[in-house]
Amino acid sequence: MSRPTSRITKAFVAVGAAALALTVTAPLAANADPSTTGRANQISGSDTIQDVLNGITNGYTSNGVARAATQTDLGSWNAFGAPDPITPKAGGQAVGRPHGSGDGVKALSASWNPANDLFVQTVSGVTTSYDLKNVGTGTDNDGVREFDYARSSSKPGTTVIPGTANDKLTYVPFARDAVAPVLQKGAGTTYNSVTNLTTDQLNAIFGDGTSDDGKITLVSNKPVYNTAPGTSTNAQLPLNPVLPQASSGTRTFFLSAIGVGTVGTWVTGATTGGVAENDASALNTAGNIAPFSAGQWISQKKGTVASTFTGSNSATLSLLQTNGVLATTGSTDATLAPNAAYYGSATAEPTAATFRFARDTYIVYPTQNAATADSYARGLGQKRVGTSSTYVVTEFGFLRLEYTGTTGRYASNWTN
Repeated sequence: MSRPTSRITKAFVAVGAAALALTVTAPLAANADPSTTGRANQISGSDTIQDVLNGITNGYTSNGVARAATQTDLGSWNAFGAPDPITPKAGGQAVGRPHGSGDGVKALSASWNPANDLFVQTVSGVTTSYDLKNVGTGTDNDGVREFDYARSSSKPGTTVIPGTANDKLTYVPFARDAVAPVLQKGAGTTYNSVTNLTTDQLNAIFGDGTSDDGKITLVSNKPVYNTAPGTSTNAQLPLNPVLPQASSGTRTFFLSAIGVGTVGTWVTGATTGGVAENDASALNTAGNIAPFSAGQWISQKKGTVASTFTGSNSATLSLLQTNGVLATTGSTDATLAPNAAYYGSATAEPTAATFRFARDTYIVYPTQNAATADSYARGLGQKRVGTSSTYVVTEFGFLRLEYTGTTGRYASNWTN
């Protein structure tokens, strides 16, 4: 399997924010930025958990019934949409809309890091630097922290020892999600035999091109699925793997779960571009295969959030099993729910060996604010629907975590 590598962007190009042109395909879900102004706390980042945070902060509708907001002092900004850039707080700075977990944590860092107040964002190969002028940096302070929290669909890539000098950011668990491959089968029955992919096969599709069982091979530098490997009458089904944008936590988690460090050159979005994560409308070519948040799959199919299943072939996009297990249970869209055999127990973190495609999502805050921010952040995933026993996160397709009282904390240095 491929070994992880790192890619460093060396050139910074100064351009006006209005000139940024996205090559990623933005989701078609309705923009649900803060519905009111002047909220004391602001959060951005992960696309995966943006909709459930929108529901918690703005309210939502489930099965035709309106649900009231339960945290109205928090403004949650979508990963994509207009306007871009945004101005989270009155009197603060305009900042490029953070496109995913990585950007969200960088923007939070730039809002609080006393040694570096620059949020550097690369879109379509163009890099723009936003000076957030945070408190304690140089002489250009404006007294405004643009962001107080970040949404992250993965734990930090590099952790530090809590309580030490580099413990600047704290990640606390929010809700359990899982990632699964989706395959665009298109018209007809050609791809119907593809229902399950192993970790090794996914590694081959997105990384090294050849699986141990021979079902995945490269033909003209494109992966194919061999329905009958080793025979002269192989039915070779072309695959067109696609990855989300580089700042996507879903992308980072998925590649780690399947053991890919160096992405295959045949993958759309291997180095730049890609598509917005969890966007069914961007996967319309037969053979398209991409990682997809199971929580987003459930909530879009159930109609809890605006669906991106609007492209020409979105109806034939199929959620696949991995290693023989499907991420969801339920025989209809209305009954979809997380599959415990895929997600693991809600009482502890999923283990990489058994539940490698399950992931806890996180709320990130500056460690210096732990006295007030810790309980605030941990409480977001425990919000109930009114006085009922139903939790908001479950209505959005996530598993409510039961170990978030005092554990699950990860520490990280600034990332900007």
